[in-house]
Amino acid sequence: MRKKTSKADKVRQLLAQGLSVKEIATKTKAPPSMIYTLRKKMNLKPKGISRTQLLEELKPGLNALFNEGNYQQNVDALITERGSRYGFFIGQATVSQELKKTVYAGLTRSGNTLDYDQLEALDMIVHKIARIVNGDPNYSDSWVDIAGYAKLVSDRLEGIVR
Repeated sequence: MRKKTSKADKVRQLLAQGLSVKEIATKTKAPPSMIYTLRKKMNLKPKGISRTQLLEELKPGLNALFNEGNYQQNVDALITERGSRYGFFIGQATVSQELKKTVYAGLTRSGNTLDYDQLEALDMIVHKIARIVNGDPNYSDSWVDIAGYAKLVSDRLEGIVR
């Protein structure tokens, strides 16, 4: 008599073959959380995804966005929603660019150079500050994002790269 293969065993086999979580979930009907847990227990790292694979995974959503004739409505709704949170874009852009000028002038004056991650973090922090100043200062996500960008750089400086 042949031993029946459990769902977990099947997931492990497919993980060992290098299939993505999405592919395994489709084939086995296993919940993604189970697949992620088993992948972690097997000490497997997620494999990189090629541009082609990424586009294939995004295709259904992109087709829905662009082909249903509601692309402009979606963009307009997004702009309206963001505007209610962050204020008019021209105001946010003005504050952001003025702050960036100040930061870069300070770097030039001091002669300091920054790594790419430090520059990007400063740009994003300034962007978030401009959103706070121009829009809703009580929107906690903006404050959390600032802390996150600073944490990424401080972690990297301590040897933790994310």
